Formats: sequence, C-alpha cells, structure tokens
Amino acid sequence: MRESRDGRREAIWSPGMRTVVADVRDLPFENDAFDLALCVSTLEHVGKDNSLYGAGAERDEGGVGAALEELRRVLARDGRLVVTVPSGEPEDHEWFVQLDPDGWNAAFLAAGYRVLEEEIYALGSDGWRAAPDFRPAGLRYGTTGPGASAVLCASLSPVSTTRRLARSILPRR
Repeated sequence: MRESRDGRREAIWSPGMRTVVADVRDLPFENDAFDLALCVSTLEHVGKDNSLYGAGAERDEGGVGAALEELRRVLARDGRLVVTVPSGEPEDHEWFVQLDPDGWNAAFLAAGYRVLEEEIYALGSDGWRAAPDFRPAGLRYGTTGPGASAVLCASLSPVSTTRRLARSILPRR
C-alpha cells in the first residue's frame, strides 16, 4: 500500500503481482514459501509507534526479533533475506530504532541467520557512498541530513534448526 497525493491508501500493483497487507511478525504465507525476501527500511519500525504511518502506537521491545523470525519461517531453507536498516550510534526514537552494525548483526544471529554479506553506506557531502571504514560512534539520526546518516545493507541466510540446536547444545571450541 502507498498513500496517494490526496491522502488515500492505494495498492501498489503490477501484472502478475499480488499485494498483501500484513504484520511482518505474523505473515499469511506457508513455511518455506519464498526464495528471496526484501525488507527495506522496515525492521527498525517493527513494534514501535507507527501512528505517523496510519498504524498503531506499539511498544513491543521484541518486535524486530519477532519479525526476523517470521521472515525466516517463510524463507526456503536456502533462501535469502536482504535488509536495509539505519546504522550509527544506537538510539530509540520511539517510532524507529537505530543500531550500530554489531547490534544489527547480533539481532540477525539471534533470529537464526548467517550474515552472508554486508555493506555500510554513509551520507556525506558528496551523497551516499560505501563506507568500508564506518565508525558508528557519535553518528546519530539526522546528523548529515534529514534522515539516516548511514544504512547497513545485509544479505542473510537462515541457519537450519538442526544447526541452531547443535550450536546451543554443543560446547564451543
């Protein structure tokens, strides 16, 4: 769904595409339904005050983890989840959360993913650029522009339940 210029909500549609409006923590899809899922600028808002967007004003501290677990459920065993999230100094703005790369990666791992690939893009005076030497300390939302000052882009793969269980039971070397 998107909002039209006159404030009405309208479906985004193209031939062969079916649109579904759902809570990412409770998706109306079968297990292993998708080979690829994209979650662009969404995770940071799950469980937060989304009244700005016409949704509820929640306070679900486990929202991000629940969303990641639900996305893992609907991904095929060899599927991929591609996410973009704001990155910088950790902060909670009530309507979204920003974490540093280590914080986001900890959330991904806790929800049962392997991080296959990641890259940080930072907004500078010359626009958005890859930032291989990114340092989150002191980088707050709105520091370099009206929104996120840096974005973490990550490609994630679900870890099988058997491997997750084995890791939690077996001693680490």
